[in-house]
Formats: sequence, structure tokens, C-alpha cells
Amino acid sequence: MFPSHSISKPYKFVNQEQYLEDLMQGKASGITCSKLIRTDVFKKYDVNYVPGINLGEDGMLLYKLLLHPLKIVQLNKAFYHYRRISGSSSYTNSINMKTFKQAEYVSEWRRKTFNAAKYDRINLQNVIGLVFIAIRTSDMDIEYFKSNVINQVHINDILKKRIFTFKSLLCIIAKIFGYKSAKQLYNISYRYLYR
Repeated sequence: MFPSHSISKPYKFVNQEQYLEDLMQGKASGITCSKLIRTDVFKKYDVNYVPGINLGEDGMLLYKLLLHPLKIVQLNKAFYHYRRISGSSSYTNSINMKTFKQAEYVSEWRRKTFNAAKYDRINLQNVIGLVFIAIRTSDMDIEYFKSNVINQVHINDILKKRIFTFKSLLCIIAKIFGYKSAKQLYNISYRYLYR
């Protein structure tokens, strides 16, 4: 009928360790609405969402599942489309201190769970992401930021691991000049980054 080389498979098997790494680095989507997961997997490994966590909950659920042996198949077709609208009042666009505490919980869980040396760079990126969320938090307590958030980031680590992103720049500015300076730069650049 058709030559075998002209037909591509509608799916491919995915290496679980590679998928975990891609998920942690943001190369794979961490949202669960684009995944089909068998119910018996949740029951077998006793994995559930954490009550009260609404920011980062999908990624946390996927990380918990990936701690167990799974067969992962990826379909070569998009079934779900996500659109982010600048200035909208969505949960991820309007972060307050309560929401930040949820992100902080997920971040701490990730660092404790994936604490091997091979995850050092990824964990630093995770902390940088948490600082970025803190800078976006509308009612951030600046003293809390100084004592519990920015002290987790060390400029030398960012430079040694060569993490040169807008988020890491904001971390460096917050570390050197303080929260208000980083927040001001974020506010100025927001309209250019999220249009």
C-alpha cells in the first residue's frame, strides 16, 4: 500500500528520566490538562494533589508520579491550546502573598525531593523562579523577602552555573540593590515581555 518510510507514527515512547529533566528545566509542559493519566497509577502510588496548593500543583503532581516507574507515551498532536493575556486577572497573573506561599511550598518540596548533585543547576533555576514570583507578588512583605527568599540565591552560583536570563538578572538586582529596584525593573519591562 504505502511505503513504510512515508507514514510517521502518531506516538512515541518517552524516556522517563529525560522527561523528568525536561519538565524540571521547563522544556516539557508541566500542566496536567494536556496529559491522560490512568486512574490506577494514582491509586497504585497513592499520588494526589496537595489540598490548598493552586500554583505549581500540576508540576508537583507530575514530579510525584515520575518518582515511580511509568510508561510514558507522547502523541504528536496538540489537543489543548493555552493562551495568556497580558494584564488579565488570572490566578497566575495576580499573585498575592497567599499564592506566593503556595509556590514557595512547591519549590521547597522540589528541592528536598530532588537534592542529588545532578539537580544543582535545576534547583538553582527553581529558586530563581521563586524569586521572580516574589518580585511579581502584589503584597510581598519586604522583610520576609529579605530573610526568607533572596538569601537562597547567591550571585556566585548564578555566574558559575552560567544562568543568564531575565529572571537571574532580577535576582542579582534584588540581591545588590534590593526588592524595590528589582520590582521597578520588572514593572518597566513587563509590557515588552508579555505583549
